[in-house]
Amino acid sequence: MKIFLRAFEPDDLKLINEWHNDEDINSQTGGVKYFVSSFYDKKWLEDKMLNNRDNVYCAICEHESAKMVGYISLNNIDYRNRKADWGGIVLGDKTKRSKGYASEASFQILKYGFEELGLNKVTGYWLESNTASIIIGKLFGFRKEGTLRQDVFKNGEFRDVTVMSILKEEYQVLKENFGNKA
Repeated sequence: MKIFLRAFEPDDLKLINEWHNDEDINSQTGGVKYFVSSFYDKKWLEDKMLNNRDNVYCAICEHESAKMVGYISLNNIDYRNRKADWGGIVLGDKTKRSKGYASEASFQILKYGFEELGLNKVTGYWLESNTASIIIGKLFGFRKEGTLRQDVFKNGEFRDVTVMSILKEEYQVLKENFGNKA
């Protein structure tokens, strides 16, 4: 395994703020672009470290160096209905992209959700133009549920959002195939 997940630490602030202000990363998210101060990100980071019952954020760290190279999350965790939203993945260290880090982190957060939290379903919402995330979703067994038409206003135009989900039983198949490699 190339990576491990851990809780955020205060020292992660500088990297997170750099990533939140990165044009390339921002172009792939569904959120509105805004300029993020380090003060704002300090509060954001504190919230993620202290209020992690319904939203779990994990730093993605390289095994060899223990350096944080990105982060991943599960959001809107609904313990009664045993479901959550795929919060996304940010690989801020661009030298680590297309090298299996996103795949390993995705498997680990799904394993945590299904095996530790007892989830039955994880739903992902991806900009239709974010083909890399949609491909990873498909590779991990997410199935398309539909399209939210013109759901996000970004860069001056309305964009469609692809909705995909994976059920626990589908995760079990993923675990048999991918888990043995991780």
